[in-house]
Amino acid sequence: MVVGAAGLGKRALVQHVLRDTPGVCVVRCREGLTFGALGRELRLALVARGDAAGATNAGPSREHTDGQGALGDALGDEGADDERAEDALVDRVLDAAERTSSVVVLEESDLVEAPVIARWLVALMRFARTSRWVVTARTRPSVPGIQEQIVSLSALHPSAARELAEACAHPCSAGQVDAIVRAAEGSPQRIRELAAAAHRAPIDTEGAHPSASAQPSFRDLEVLLHGEDRRPVPTSAPTPERGVSAMLAAELRRRLDGGPREMQRPEDVARSFGVRATVVAGMRLIAEGRGTRGQLVLRTLQQHDEVPSGLGLLSRVAQGLLRVTGGRYTGLTLVSRELLREAESLGIATLYHWAYMFERLVSLSASVSTPEPAWADVIPAPQGISARYLSAVRVAHRARRGEHIADDALPRVEPGDGPLATCVCAFLETHVLLLRGDLEQAEVLAATLVRRCMELRVPLVEGEALLMLCYAQLALARHDELGVSVEALTRVGRSARSRRYTVIADLLRMALDSGPDVQRLLEIARHGDASPTAARVASVLLGGVASGDALDRLLSDGLAARWQATVQPLDPDNSASWVFDPTAGSVWMPQRTEQASPLATRILCCLFDAAASPQGFAPLEDVARVVWDVSDYHPLRDAKRVHVAIRRLRTLIEDDASAPTRLITVDGGYTLGRAELPGRVVSA
Repeated sequence: MVVGAAGLGKRALVQHVLRDTPGVCVVRCREGLTFGALGRELRLALVARGDAAGATNAGPSREHTDGQGALGDALGDEGADDERAEDALVDRVLDAAERTSSVVVLEESDLVEAPVIARWLVALMRFARTSRWVVTARTRPSVPGIQEQIVSLSALHPSAARELAEACAHPCSAGQVDAIVRAAEGSPQRIRELAAAAHRAPIDTEGAHPSASAQPSFRDLEVLLHGEDRRPVPTSAPTPERGVSAMLAAELRRRLDGGPREMQRPEDVARSFGVRATVVAGMRLIAEGRGTRGQLVLRTLQQHDEVPSGLGLLSRVAQGLLRVTGGRYTGLTLVSRELLREAESLGIATLYHWAYMFERLVSLSASVSTPEPAWADVIPAPQGISARYLSAVRVAHRARRGEHIADDALPRVEPGDGPLATCVCAFLETHVLLLRGDLEQAEVLAATLVRRCMELRVPLVEGEALLMLCYAQLALARHDELGVSVEALTRVGRSARSRRYTVIADLLRMALDSGPDVQRLLEIARHGDASPTAARVASVLLGGVASGDALDRLLSDGLAARWQATVQPLDPDNSASWVFDPTAGSVWMPQRTEQASPLATRILCCLFDAAASPQGFAPLEDVARVVWDVSDYHPLRDAKRVHVAIRRLRTLIEDDASAPTRLITVDGGYTLGRAELPGRVVSA
């Protein structure tokens, strides 16, 4: 086992020692792996290594012919952590290791929970026979019997660190080499990264990568977060301290660009880069679709005793954007307005621009009826990309209100826009084209944007582009293509852990059926926190009044046009809260669905007809005549039969039959209660 802090060279040491060893299999751990999940990944990696190497046995092996089915047989469908299956799991993993590889390297094992990795270490020590295992970790495990097998790496001695920095950073000045050595804190990896950053981008006073010109530079972010420092930055040669700041900025970009493995532990970001860069890191991760990790990074700010007010506000803006994507809208409109007021009180223009854009985006995705706040007199109007962002969102709001948008007002991508600016402007343009009726053009632009976002690794916008693509295909009645796009949206929703995408995908999936899934509509109508748009559309499809949102109308019209039936509530101004289908005999309620008998179905049909009549209720005589075809009603003979049948029906449709709310007794008969509005499915 090789143990040491991040960047001390554990992987490099293992690679050097095993450079001439054949058949090495490397498995990298991930956060959240259970005992069974880690075993499954080990086995599959070993089987793949054996297949690639052409490993063979004396006879056929299920390991090689059955994919992960053999492991599934032993452990169950979940790959599981049942202790009774652990012996079978360990046996299969070690059999695969000893057939296909002489050495297995398990990297960054402490990303897995300590009890899980401890169980695997004990199993390897006890049962490995001819295979050999090398395990790396940042912290020393407390497993008995393995302590004498641990190689601990420590930070480089200052003289060795300087020697490495001089070799890597040549021809940097002595002052810059000193700055690199101090910033690296004995980590050879950080020395190499800082030196490479110094070569890639000159250590200028901005500390910003040339390609980031269309986005706020690190210096811009430092100024807006550093409320007390609004003076121009001198353009003289940088001091070693400014050089360290610039190189740290470049290193941060390098780590973020390197993928999720480069920042496995959020607390390392806070410790390595400080408060300001931690906020930038969290926002960048959220923009790249790694919302969970971005949120964890931002939470590390709690480790600091004092966080500047601007930093705290920007962090809350980032987490608010994550709430929009993930589908947690409750109270978010109030939060966005409060952040805008705080930004105005701080008086920092760039920070105010961010808060204003956040408020407009929340309004656009939650309720376009929210009035636009007046721009603060003390804050200058935005310029450049910020002005274009704000203009594009305002145009999108106008389109959602049903206004026609002329070509010259469309949001447009301009030459020199960075990847994020390109994708956001293209998304807003697609949004407007869709709502003004240019459906085919919107479909083409949305499909192009989805591919572009995948290439640029901007999943935050990819999900929004997929939504636009689904909406266009629904409006164009291209249901086969819609099915493919909805499944792609579902996958993005799962990977981003977005309730919003998942709920909207469930709504759109109904367009693939010939009739409404009433139970699902009732559920979606209650999910206003996850997706206000989907909840409003579901309410409309349950008979509610359409909102003034053009996107809502596009979705509800597209779904209703597909179906051969509609839901009609008794009150035409409100959506139904429980629904009866007389053809299928089904009764849908918020938490359950019941199947009515033929007799109960006839009674419900009678009650619905009577409730819609001027009289408003069904007398006992009418119920007996309609349901039992009684031509000569007699109270002593027929009333009891009606009462018994009603009592049985109440046990079916009421939450509490002794306190009915859906089927009400009135003087001389029965009617449907209006407190929980009923509706019924009517053939189109």
